[in-house]
Amino acid sequence: KQGIFFNILNQRNLKKLPTIITTNSEVQVLPFDIPGLTEYIGGAACSRLKEHGLKVICMAGSDYRNRGIVE
Repeated sequence: KQGIFFNILNQRNLKKLPTIITTNSEVQVLPFDIPGLTEYIGGAACSRLKEHGLKVICMAGSDYRNRGIVE
């Protein structure tokens, strides 16, 4: 799975295409790691993300998919 993420991000990087990734995980950008994302997409893919600038936008709110669900 991590190899697939790397290949996608690498091809987008080579073509200078923008990339948006969404996640429900808490993500923090550190100089050599992106905890919350590295474990999922792998270190090489995270490195590609950070290569040309990475901007993390945190959004808060309830999950709209869970609206109307009665447990």
